Amino acid sequence: MGYWKRKVVYALFRLYRIRGGLDRAFDTGEFGRQEVRTPPTRTRSSLQWDTKKVEGRDVFVLKPSDQHTSRGTILYLHGGAYVFGFHDTHWRFLETLVQETGYTVVAPDYPLAPEQTFRDAYAMVKPLCQALSADESGGELILMGDSAGGGFALALAQEMHRESMVQAGKIILMCPWLDLTLDNPEIASIASEDPILTVSGLRRAGQAYAGGTDPSHRLLSPINGGIEDLGKISILIGSMDLLVADARRLKRMAEEQKVPLRYMEFADRVHNWMFFPLPGAREAVRQVVAIINETNH
Repeated sequence: MGYWKRKVVYALFRLYRIRGGLDRAFDTGEFGRQEVRTPPTRTRSSLQWDTKKVEGRDVFVLKPSDQHTSRGTILYLHGGAYVFGFHDTHWRFLETLVQETGYTVVAPDYPLAPEQTFRDAYAMVKPLCQALSADESGGELILMGDSAGGGFALALAQEMHRESMVQAGKIILMCPWLDLTLDNPEIASIASEDPILTVSGLRRAGQAYAGGTDPSHRLLSPINGGIEDLGKISILIGSMDLLVADARRLKRMAEEQKVPLRYMEFADRVHNWMFFPLPGAREAVRQVVAIINETNH
């Protein structure tokens, strides 16, 4: 990204007060202002959709409107630092995925901090994952998530392996939050360039979600949970995202352990840029669609 484009991006994020949003939410106690907790009218009119309940919470099922048989199922875990729910940009992205892949998307509105913790989130999502993995009529299962949801997706895949469940064929992680401790010394130099995330805000969110459990626990920080014998892992992340430090660390771990991992780092891209009208967003979405549509890794 050129100098002036970068200046414009920074100016836009400052204008909309994106950076520091987590700290402001904790300071004010207001967490759901920009959430869109159910599929908007646009999404409902362009797709088949349904809602079911798991552990008393909504699970949204999105299918192509012109297709009776799905090619497979994507269990999608939204980002939001474990304290924010679905955003309108999530629904736009999921609508694109369904339309361009023919897959069914299953998107749970899982429990969030600070009211609830990871224990509540797993109590809801794990049985859902078990049911999807056991459903042979559903086609290929893909685990996918962005940001916190990316970390959640990887930790869930690790749980599937530990419990000898049918493993997801692919695990697609977009800008994943892999380590809640944020103790990686490489983060400091990147954090100053990140116009969206702050270490202080993420730490507060991570501690709330952990609910007193050590944030390095593998269910919270899947970088500590092992990556052998999982589905085919793909990571997409930008170089201006402070979470890239741990994504690079996971890449190195995969190389050392000789575990296949597709790693795509995009220069001068910010956290979750693929959800916004930013340079390179369409390219990243095309990459995700291509990964889903691949028959072989």
